[in-house]
Formats: sequence, C-alpha cells, structure tokens
Amino acid sequence: MSVLGSASAVAGEAMTAREVKAGALDAEAWDAFAKRCGCSLKVGASHIKGWKLKNALAYEVRMFEVFAGPGGQERKVAQCAVGLARRGKHFVLDRLQIPPEAEDLWGPAFEAVLRHTGPGLYEYGWELNLEPPRDDALSAVPGLAIEQSTPIVVQAVDFSNWDSWDAYYWGLRKGARQSAQFAYRDIPDLGFVTLRGWQSLLAVPALLRLKASLSRRKHIAVRLAYLITSYLGTTLLTPEHTITRLAKSKGQVLAAYYGTEFGGNFLYLEAASVAGNQGASWALLLSMIQRAYEQDPQGKFIMGYVNYALHDEELSGGLIRSRTACRVTDYPTTIVTFRYQPA
Repeated sequence: MSVLGSASAVAGEAMTAREVKAGALDAEAWDAFAKRCGCSLKVGASHIKGWKLKNALAYEVRMFEVFAGPGGQERKVAQCAVGLARRGKHFVLDRLQIPPEAEDLWGPAFEAVLRHTGPGLYEYGWELNLEPPRDDALSAVPGLAIEQSTPIVVQAVDFSNWDSWDAYYWGLRKGARQSAQFAYRDIPDLGFVTLRGWQSLLAVPALLRLKASLSRRKHIAVRLAYLITSYLGTTLLTPEHTITRLAKSKGQVLAAYYGTEFGGNFLYLEAASVAGNQGASWALLLSMIQRAYEQDPQGKFIMGYVNYALHDEELSGGLIRSRTACRVTDYPTTIVTFRYQPA
C-alpha cells in the first residue's frame, strides 16, 4: 500500500486517501468493508480484477482507501475503485464505498480520491446503484462541475420491511403467489437444479435458448452476443458469487434464473422461460427470493432499474407489473457525468 499526498480538512480532522497497490491488497478485508457499506459485486476484489483484465487496453484501475483523523489516530471511512480511461471518460466502479456511520464524510472522502485521480471527465453511478442521488454532494466538491445527471429508479425487495418469510409471502400480489402454487400442483415432477460457480456454465445453452424464445414472443430486443459475454465473464471471473437455478420437469428446462450474491445484495441478472410454462417461472423466482431471504433477512433482492422518462410498460412485457407483484421498494438514484478540474 502506498501513501499519497491528498488530504482534506473535515471538522478539524485530516481526510487522507491512500492508493492500494495490487500486490498489497487484502481482498478479504476489502470485500468485507464493501459488504458493510451495502455495495454490489461490482466492487468486489475478484470483480475488480476481472474488470481490470477485460479493460486493460482502455483503462487503468486504481483502488483507494480513505482515512479520517490525525496521524496515529486515523480511522478508515471509505474505499473506492476508479477506472481511469486512457482516452475519454473515467468511471467510478459501483460507487464510493462508505458505511452509514461515516455518511457525513461522503463529499470530503470523494474529494480526497479525486485529488489522486486528477482532472478529467468522470461518470459516477450505474443502473443498479442503491445509493441516493449524490448530485448535491458532488456539486459541493471544489473544482467539480456536473455536465449531465440522469435520474433512474432501482427496484429491490427489501427484506427488512417484513418480519418473516411468511409475512412477505402472504403480502405478495395474489396472482403471483397463485401462479407459483399452480405450478407445484399441475406440473409433474417440478424440481429445481441449482448450479454454483463454474457449474453455472452448464446452464448457458438453456438460458440462451429460453432468452431467444422469450424475446421473440414478447418482441423484446435481446443482444445475445452481449448476454453470452456478460454471462461467461461474470461466471469465470467471480465464480464464488454466481448462481444459476433451473426449473425442470421430465428432463425439460421450463425456466432459468441467473444472478450474483454479494453480502446482503442478491442481484437478479437474467431469467427466461418457455411459453406456457404453467407458473414455473414464478415458482422459480419465488424460490430464489426465499433463498436470499433465508441467507439474510435484512438483505435486498435487486430486480433491476427503470428510467421512467423512457420506459414503455407494454414494450417491456409488463416489467414493472411483475416487480410490483413482488413488492419491490423504489430506490431513486442518478448517473452523473461531471468534469473535475482542481484549482
């Protein structure tokens, strides 16, 4: 780990960012801190390593820890990973990772990181960031000017809103619950096959086949090449965090689910099903939500995002209706493009 020279004053105490060199990274400690901050797999040590390899020609990835307080008494208050573009826009991976007790230090902590990464055009936030909008805090950073801010809403089932799994289950929209019940009643030998890590690769053909069929039925554009790259990349680079589950009957795959798990965040990435699956898709989805609840009753099952300015519910195949049936909570956030030019 190397100590660099950026510092900011916060309520009389120093705010110092230190770059973490790859060879000195304690991956377990980094991930534990990210999980405590409620962050996604996007800032997990293994994912950052994979992102770095995938984008080696276009970006330099730098990782920082931020400390508050005078020397000898300082405490870690944040960490951050930034993809610095060799040409063009820089990206903050997921977000500045800061625990709830240090929330009031967000602006100075991010400024300390920027003093290392330097001037340029940046993008902060992404489509599955549960963090509230940071526009005001960003605008308060000296030398920072926001060029564009796109509001979106991330939708997730927040398990802390229910006292038990039964309370959540019976709070589901009746149609969703009944669809799953009918599947168990009407589909012979309905069962689930769960694949973890690299075993998930075995489900690639079924997932792609179902996704292509679903896109044709609902007239939804699907970039299969991108899906393959994303699925294979995430599974190969972060196998310990990936999970696939198939709903099957008599050897036939009726529905497929693919997602990641990182701390208390359970990310629903892809799902698809055959036509006329008799509720198997709902049975599969609810089985994954229950699995997540049992792992962390205070966690969140993240189902995706919506940009209401562009969303068409009919073209999306009823996306919001299905999420609402699962009793999601809306988390407004923004994706911000800004230019930083320190004095």
